[in-house]
Amino acid sequence: MKRGNQPNYDADYESGKELQKLANERGIAIVIVYHLRKADADDAYDTVNATLGLTGVVDSVLILKNEASGGVTLFGRGRDLLEIEKGMEFNKNACTWNIVGDAATIRLTKERETILNALEEAGIPIGPREIAIATGMKEGNVRRLLRKMHKEGIIKQPSYGRYTK
Repeated sequence: MKRGNQPNYDADYESGKELQKLANERGIAIVIVYHLRKADADDAYDTVNATLGLTGVVDSVLILKNEASGGVTLFGRGRDLLEIEKGMEFNKNACTWNIVGDAATIRLTKERETILNALEEAGIPIGPREIAIATGMKEGNVRRLLRKMHKEGIIKQPSYGRYTK
């Protein structure tokens, strides 16, 4: 709870610090459920709709995030947790979440799959224009997806403007 002119970061950190102290004293886990902001970010942890005080004081942060492909990804990071990105699926009958594999498989949309197929068929590094012609996709969309796919490590860029699988 924020007091007077206390900065938001300090208020978030203090509230989390008290919960962490209680959890350590009792030997229990306390789960804080929080919202994500609507604006996307390169780092999923930057989408937590709070100051860094809240994410900094807790032992672990787990984020369930909807992907553009329609899938859901679980991001996890913490003091005693190796960083994870897993594809998730909700079982409506059991009301449980199940891990279905690595997040990269969740992100593989139809458009990305089409680009990967074009890169494979070419057999040599090609650019966005060649991919757009081969796939019938808009060149601007191809460029955007190529940048994302390269950043995610799905494809390689051996030279400027040329990509390969």
